[in-house]
Amino acid sequence: MAGHKDAKKGAVDAARSGPVKIPIYWEADRQTYCARYVQDGVRKRIRNKDLKTLKASALKVAKKMSSATPTLEVDNLTDHQIAVCLEVVRRGITIAELDKLDGAPDDVLVADAIEEFLSAKSGRGRSERNYRTLRSNLSKLQAFLKKRRRKTIRSVTSTDFDKWLQGAPSARTANNWRASAVNCW
Repeated sequence: MAGHKDAKKGAVDAARSGPVKIPIYWEADRQTYCARYVQDGVRKRIRNKDLKTLKASALKVAKKMSSATPTLEVDNLTDHQIAVCLEVVRRGITIAELDKLDGAPDDVLVADAIEEFLSAKSGRGRSERNYRTLRSNLSKLQAFLKKRRRKTIRSVTSTDFDKWLQGAPSARTANNWRASAVNCW
C-alpha cells in the first residue's frame, strides 16, 4: 500500500481553517500530492500534481468543515457563564446528567424520597427482613449525602454514589447498597 508507506514520512504541508487541519502528503509512486481527511464519517482524499492547487482545494474543504464546527471562545463568555462552567466541572456533572436536568421536576428532598419509598415498601407484604435491609442501606446513603450537603435528589451526582459505594466493606455489600439506592431512585 503506497499510502501506508508515505504516511510514515509525514505531511509535506497542511491546509488549516479554524480547528480543522487537512494534512497534505507526497505520494512518490504516483508522483502526486494527496490531501487526506474524514468528512461526515467517510474517508476522503484529493490528489493533484501541483502543491499550490491542491492546497487551495484542501483549504476550501477545510473552511467548509470549520464553518460547521462549533467553537468555544472563552473571551466571549460572561463571568456568570464561566462560573456556571466551573461549578459543573467541580460537581462532576456529565452531559447525560445535564440533559436530564433540563426537564427535571421540582426539587425533591432526599429524606422525603427515602421516606416515601420505605412507606410504600412496608405496606406491600414485604418481609420484615427485606424492609430492615432497605431502611438500613438507605439511611446510610442519606447520612452520607447529608455530610456532602446534598439535600435534594437533583443535587446528587454519580460521583456521590461512587464515593458512597467505595465505602462499602465488600463488593457484595456495594452491590446490595446499589440495588437499594436504584430501587429508591
